[in-house]
Parts: sequence; structure tokens; C-alpha cells
Amino acid sequence: MAELSRDFTKVFLATPQTNQVIAVDAHSLSVEQRIAVGSLPGHVSMSGDGRYLAVMNEGDDSVSFVAPSSNAEIRRIRGFYRPHFARFS
Repeated sequence: MAELSRDFTKVFLATPQTNQVIAVDAHSLSVEQRIAVGSLPGHVSMSGDGRYLAVMNEGDDSVSFVAPSSNAEIRRIRGFYRPHFARFS
């Protein structure tokens, strides 16, 4: 799955084969950063203000939160059963 940053400068791609989210420059299509997250990341969802990207890690029943400003995982919460989708309110 993929998600576009709120300012349309980055694309975030979940790659379950590598357990990473890849941050890609939307203009040049070059890889900015490979971000390690949990096992089998699937769906991704950007917060309304663009400060957080939620990553559903279905392989280890966790949700990672990535800061698009720094291209880094800032928190991982465990204890979900096969998280599949998130929506910010």
C-alpha cells in the first residue's frame, strides 16, 4: 500500500517483503529513506495534519507510527489482532 504526504512531496510505500516503509521523493522518484517497522506491514494511513503515518504490521500484531518529517518510526504499539486498517479522526 502507499500513502502520499499532505504536502505531496513524499510517497510512503509499505513493503511486506522487507518489513519496511520506503519514503520516496514524489518529484524525483528517488528513495529518501528505508524505515524499519514491524513484520508484514500492509495498510498505511496518514493523519489529517500530516504529522503521523500509521502502519499496520499484520505479521506481529502491532501498529507502527512514523513521523514523515524525519522519516523515522517514533512508536510501535503491540497487542492488536491482525491490524488491517486505521483511520485518524
